[in-house]
Amino acid sequence: MSTGMNFTCISAFDASKDIIWSFSYKIENDPGVFGGGGFTTFLNFLSAQSQGGIKYGLGYGPFVSGTDNYNGVDANFLAMGFDTTGYFGTSGSGFNTGLSLPIFNSLTYRKGTQFDLVTSHGLDFYINSNIWQTLRFQLTNKGNTLNSFYCDENFNYKLISSVETLSTFLEPQKLYMGISFATPIQGSDGFKLKVRNFHCYGNPLP
Repeated sequence: MSTGMNFTCISAFDASKDIIWSFSYKIENDPGVFGGGGFTTFLNFLSAQSQGGIKYGLGYGPFVSGTDNYNGVDANFLAMGFDTTGYFGTSGSGFNTGLSLPIFNSLTYRKGTQFDLVTSHGLDFYINSNIWQTLRFQLTNKGNTLNSFYCDENFNYKLISSVETLSTFLEPQKLYMGISFATPIQGSDGFKLKVRNFHCYGNPLP
């Protein structure tokens, strides 16, 4: 059975100031299981969420295939999809823009209510890992830059990538952080995502 889910922090932070959030995760599966797992972490203009597609949608973006027709979540600002299969970065199946072929074990950035592709690239570490791995994200430069970091085995944070959001917030603007997950992305075998130590830093807004 395909599953997609998402959750959002109840507190909003000011996008015109720096926002930093981090968490540790691991993806568990039995040996020999196939089908792929993936998750997003995202910034949203609304706290409460519904919808979010199964499979290629990673519980956050849209997914359309046969009788499966899921909308993406509302009021998306920017989503970062960590995908073992890479299909979150492809076009079709609900996405209007994207790559023609997936990049396996990749990070994909999608922006806006249409989930337009910003960029997609391979990663130096394996997303599908049964040991805890830590990620950190920084929205800076008045919302115009998003930096993504990975904590290596020596507890050093290494920059994965830096992208321009092409948005600038000169006045206080509420953004909410969250995580979504889908399993399986392909096939019929499921994976389990575990998350701990989800921390948010920034200027809170009521």
